[in-house]
Amino acid sequence: MANVPSYNSNNISLGPGILYVGLAGTTPTIDVGAISEDGIEITVSQEFLEVFQGSPKQLIKQFKTDEGMEIVATGIEWNLINLAFALGAGVTSSSASQDTFAFGGDPDTDLIALKIEHTLPSGNTISIYVWQAQASGEWSLSLAQDELSTFPYSFKALVSTVNWNSTALPVGEQLFKIVRQKQ
Repeated sequence: MANVPSYNSNNISLGPGILYVGLAGTTPTIDVGAISEDGIEITVSQEFLEVFQGSPKQLIKQFKTDEGMEIVATGIEWNLINLAFALGAGVTSSSASQDTFAFGGDPDTDLIALKIEHTLPSGNTISIYVWQAQASGEWSLSLAQDELSTFPYSFKALVSTVNWNSTALPVGEQLFKIVRQKQ
């Protein structure tokens, strides 16, 4: 067979993951529940200052001037306790007979931690740890005929100098970490 690269099929991935949230400084253990078929989107961005020399000018070096990470998922379960995580603020309560969520008037948003777990068909597990994040963006709810009600979760990673165990993180490891557990 021609033009077939070497590969390891144990590294091939498909399907969604599980999004866990928790308070910053702790290992996230709260499963946000069912996620829409769009899954979880993780975006890492970088911007660079480019240095040119010569005539015609040629790029000789790039210095990173901005880096970030955003995690976006769409939940499909009514969970008012998790709604506080989605918005980064709010007051929740829960009893045997009702859950409540109230929002508004607080200029600050909560610092949270995120963990995404994704199992590959091979059984290997990919875990993405975001040491510290805050909710970002807007929240909208549509109650429409023949459509699922959806609950957007959008977070931006923040730099953290410690992980969830309060162990110091060196420069270069302070935004997020990806771990693959092999079978």
